[in-house]
Amino acid sequence: MDKQWSEFEQSMSCEVGKELARELVFSLFRATRGSIAEAEERYYNIGTLWYPVIEHWGNWVREKAQFPPVLVLRDAKPLTIVSSKEEWPRVWLNRLIFGIMDELSEASPDSLHPLAKMYLEQEELCRDFTFVDSGCWGTIVQALHHSRIGLRFQPLFFFSHNPHISGFLNELGFSEKEGEILNDSLECCFPNIVARPSEFIKKSDGQVVPYLKPLDGVSIILGNAVFKGLRNRKKSDEPILSAKESIARLLEASCLARTTGLFTGILPDSSPTWSSGKEFLAGWPKDLSWV
Repeated sequence: MDKQWSEFEQSMSCEVGKELARELVFSLFRATRGSIAEAEERYYNIGTLWYPVIEHWGNWVREKAQFPPVLVLRDAKPLTIVSSKEEWPRVWLNRLIFGIMDELSEASPDSLHPLAKMYLEQEELCRDFTFVDSGCWGTIVQALHHSRIGLRFQPLFFFSHNPHISGFLNELGFSEKEGEILNDSLECCFPNIVARPSEFIKKSDGQVVPYLKPLDGVSIILGNAVFKGLRNRKKSDEPILSAKESIARLLEASCLARTTGLFTGILPDSSPTWSSGKEFLAGWPKDLSWV
């Protein structure tokens, strides 16, 4: 593979680990014979495949939200398509900003970013809000809860490993393994166009913003393509299957990828489970629960 594909693989490895990223990118490269244009078309189709699931996830958030929803970027970004009428606010929060080690990306920040609290106040997160993210353990949820700003919020995840936080897939009855595969696929099927920010900067007008660094060219092309597929599928009159049926189609694509090695857009397996996950949940405050 040439440089642009290798850079795409590196970006994916930060999301799902080196081994799974290599398998995903190689299968796409092989299926498209290295054609970026063909890969772009495939990711457009991935957007149309995911649309019903994203629509149902958004409806679930509307039903479950006790406070106004706030989308946590980068991973909740697909919901920006279905939340356009409500204009759900978007905020940039992640482990790196809160001084939490990220095992897959091998990043080890030292502490909470000095501008993080100012950013939270600026984004008016001192008001009650529903924290919407893909999941799945709740490390940032715990960090926010322990912050000295006095935040009051309700977390809702696409998939939750944490029995104290509601998950969309969990409530539909899908297994933990299925949830892991779909949650990881959500990140790979919607390639990010900017790197996960690790710091904030203060502009001349006093506004605090995340420092956003563009990712590789292939990630940007495919990331834009999948959102185009989402938007166009949303405009169509084609009936939408139920949530379970829509998700079952994704799992069928995962099974096909696993048994044949073909690129289907859905991961054949999940990334390595967080090695400290059980320990983290064992130390979870007993009085901190939203289910």
